[in-house]
Amino acid sequence: MTTLRHLLAILILPGMVVVAAPYWLLTAFEAADTRWNSESLAMGLGRWVGAIFIITGLGLFIWCVSLFAKVGRGTLAPWDPTCNLVAAGPYRFVRNPMISGVALLLIGQAVFWGSWVLGGWAGLFVAINHVYFVFSEEPGLEKRFGQPYRVYKTQVPRWIPRLRLIPERSKKHLRIEHSILIKAAPQSVWQHITEVDIASFRHPAYLSLLDIPKPLRAEVVEPGAGGARTAFFANGLRFWQEITEWQPYERYSFTFRADPGFRVGYFLDLSDGPFRLKAGSYRITQGTGGVRLTLTSQYELEGLAGLFLRIPVRLVLALFQRYLLKGIKTNAERQEMTPNQWNGGPCAEGNSVRRD
Repeated sequence: MTTLRHLLAILILPGMVVVAAPYWLLTAFEAADTRWNSESLAMGLGRWVGAIFIITGLGLFIWCVSLFAKVGRGTLAPWDPTCNLVAAGPYRFVRNPMISGVALLLIGQAVFWGSWVLGGWAGLFVAINHVYFVFSEEPGLEKRFGQPYRVYKTQVPRWIPRLRLIPERSKKHLRIEHSILIKAAPQSVWQHITEVDIASFRHPAYLSLLDIPKPLRAEVVEPGAGGARTAFFANGLRFWQEITEWQPYERYSFTFRADPGFRVGYFLDLSDGPFRLKAGSYRITQGTGGVRLTLTSQYELEGLAGLFLRIPVRLVLALFQRYLLKGIKTNAERQEMTPNQWNGGPCAEGNSVRRD
């Protein structure tokens, strides 16, 4: 029954706005409307941009509907409203994200088809909803929810989101972890996680396309807990790391502090932006046929930008962690094959790993 209520509300309201009305407009005004030239590059670009808008808007709309059901215990329809005030998810940053999602869908349709008629419909939809929310919806919500809604109105804007609305609530502390099996002694692996040198390795093309600078090396300035290490990158900038845990051949942990202006992804400033690396650690454990090296990264996403960056940041961090672990594995296993080059490693103590 609950599912039927939501489907009915969606079919009657958004279904009419984003399906029935655009279809009628495209057919009724076909002679006067515009379309992309099928032989132009603009059509291909328009289709891609339009599709991005449509997918983003649809995702935002679905998210809001699910919050109405789970948190608000109601639907989007005025005749079946929510029982509770919804101030979670995108509602932390803007008061009407569902309308924003539908507007993105309409704008995406206009761009996809190159239609000025659909563009006008999108503008009219936003204007009508602005008047409706100011004079009807918001007074109604204030009457239903009272002081909590009045406080919410003072903190959250109607249409244009504040990227740093309430930092204490909008910050997300996350972590990601990957591991790799290395056929080398713990002493050798320890050497290559504390004094990393992968400058000779090819930087993957996908990281270059994502504007991720190539790591060159990391040098311990002062060993031990409370010490420091510096990581150098091909862009000439550095990560300053304070060592928080130093257990030789077992565990090494540190914090991150990026140089000002250290950018990734063309616009994300790691020193002062919505995405920041906070800490990292390496853990060495005995495994079958070698040792297992686990790399953990802790990071922070803030504000509305951080909300939208959550999935792409995690994907890129996963790629970067695997790339770094493979570089350490290659160096450690190569060194294991030439033990005479070790500087005081296990061979110097007669403890080299046996090879079958």
